[in-house]
Amino acid sequence: MNGIEEQKIMLYSPRQMEVATLLAGPICAVYMLTANYNRLEKLKYARNVTFIGSIIVLLWHLVPVSDKVPQMVYQTFPLLIVWVICKKYHISKQDILEEPTYIFRSNWIVLLVSIIGFIVIAIFLSTFLYSLYLFDLTEYY
Repeated sequence: MNGIEEQKIMLYSPRQMEVATLLAGPICAVYMLTANYNRLEKLKYARNVTFIGSIIVLLWHLVPVSDKVPQMVYQTFPLLIVWVICKKYHISKQDILEEPTYIFRSNWIVLLVSIIGFIVIAIFLSTFLYSLYLFDLTEYY
């Protein structure tokens, strides 16, 4: 290759995506899956994850939870979705290990993505709730 080393493709493993989803919610799953599919040049999958994932993120954060649904089920629902997607449509950890052109992302990067995802969701929700506070509907009744 004329002295130029083949650049390795850095991917998030399925386990890393599951941990980030559990820590910071589905926004991390959408980001990580989209990043992996873009690196693997599966642009159709990346578009689908972005579109469907955005809808799931909005619904997960804006739809109120019923008292009949246990909080643990509500929190693990995005994790279940990520697990199913990784099993069916994503490259496995073993395949990443065996392929010489792939390498895992650092776990520190996964932690950073989780923290940023948590901050983004906190800003989004606080802005949304503050706008509801400003638009107080009680004065119209």
